[in-house]
Amino acid sequence: MMDRGIGRQQLAMSYTDDDTPANHADTEVSPRHHQKVDFAQVSYLGQSQPGDVRFLGTLDRRESPSRLPVRRIGLELGNERTLFAVSRIDHPVDLDGIDCFESSHILRLANRQLPRVSF
Repeated sequence: MMDRGIGRQQLAMSYTDDDTPANHADTEVSPRHHQKVDFAQVSYLGQSQPGDVRFLGTLDRRESPSRLPVRRIGLELGNERTLFAVSRIDHPVDLDGIDCFESSHILRLANRQLPRVSF
């Protein structure tokens, strides 16, 4: 089902040094309008295990030498880059000295009204 919806949309992922706590009402990766760094590649990997779907963002640091620490990572959909998911990292991640930064977002799909099935 996700393959027919989100999996076919344009995807974008970016990070920022904005340390604002993630909130369900967020509409931007950086609510305080800090600089954002876009991941060069964003992929919808589909179902990673039953009930979980995965997105992967990859950033080659040689092509994007930004020195911003990572505090928030956001996944955006469509040409309008509508915020779909955002996460906050409590302690900043410094990317100095690494060649490649990857971020994985996993969404869990659950039907609580159905009987549990073992996988």
